[in-house]
Amino acid sequence: LHPSGIDAVVAQMRPLMADPAAAERLSNVLRHKQELPNDADDETLDSLVAELLDVLPRPARPVAPVDFAALDALAGQRLRPAQRRFMRRFRQAAATAGSS
Repeated sequence: LHPSGIDAVVAQMRPLMADPAAAERLSNVLRHKQELPNDADDETLDSLVAELLDVLPRPARPVAPVDFAALDALAGQRLRPAQRRFMRRFRQAAATAGSS
């Protein structure tokens, strides 16, 4: 979810997707997220969160984060427990990274 809509997401991701090495890194991180076992430990989740934060471009002017409860209500039912934990940890880490 992005407050400025999908066009803003596409614009923000365009440089990443134009870089084959970065696009492959993103693809690998997303594949690992999909493959998370339900019993994934916190260390595994935190490592994957760090990888995703490292590959995603940071906007010059960060937008306000989407409320996690709203995100969970929209997408949470499609995610396995470890994926939901990953999303929560990523959301928290991204908010912290954006404020530093």
